[in-house]
Amino acid sequence: MVQAEVQAYEMDNNNKVPTLEELKTAGYLKDTKGCPNGQEIAIDTQGNVTAVPKTN
Repeated sequence: MVQAEVQAYEMDNNNKVPTLEELKTAGYLKDTKGCPNGQEIAIDTQGNVTAVPKTN
């Protein structure tokens, strides 16, 4: 679901890869709490979304 919002943001912003905070601020995401399984969401420099273990 986040991947689709990254792609929508890129289309609206000249292919700029967003951060999670930019997605939230621009209204593409309601929150950035992470995945239901407790992992965090990460967006790499190419705009690929992955779930990564939560860091303490």
